[in-house]
Amino acid sequence: IYLISGFPSLHMAVVSYGTLMFGRVGRFAFWISFLFLILTTLSTLYFAWHYLIDDLGGVLLGYLVWFSLFSSSVEGKPKKIMFFNRKKKAEIL
Repeated sequence: IYLISGFPSLHMAVVSYGTLMFGRVGRFAFWISFLFLILTTLSTLYFAWHYLIDDLGGVLLGYLVWFSLFSSSVEGKPKKIMFFNRKKKAEIL
């Protein structure tokens, strides 16, 4: 078995960022994406792509990216981002 390791795991960073974004959509979407986060963690460990510390670092990186995008505000309002949904082409959150 050839072990592949990279710190932080970008697999986990992208999935954890997506989980936090889906949390803005709704509770059901959050829990489905959280399940995907757990499955991604287990698969990266099982297939020896990453060590556990790599996965934890990836989750932290995803959270830091999400936090940096949504923590800053102008006049008490959160940053506006484009969000696509089925009803409209795009709406600003």
